[in-house]
Amino acid sequence: MISYLGTQAQAVGYKRLYSGLLGRADRIIILFFALIIQFFIQYRLFGFFFMEWVMLYFIFAGLITIFWRYFEIMKWLE
Repeated sequence: MISYLGTQAQAVGYKRLYSGLLGRADRIIILFFALIIQFFIQYRLFGFFFMEWVMLYFIFAGLITIFWRYFEIMKWLE
């Protein structure tokens, strides 16, 4: 959904959006390092493994990024 909003902005005549907390490159880099860390550190913090914390971050940062891009597109469309 995050990448989709960025390309849809371009489809309606606005610039390609890369703004927000969590872009495609950010997700790949964070996921890469999180997998390495999870491999070496196998303990739970408040009941969650490290990778689960990263996934929770992806959920919340992804939602913020979606709304951020959505409102930027809507502001431009007005």
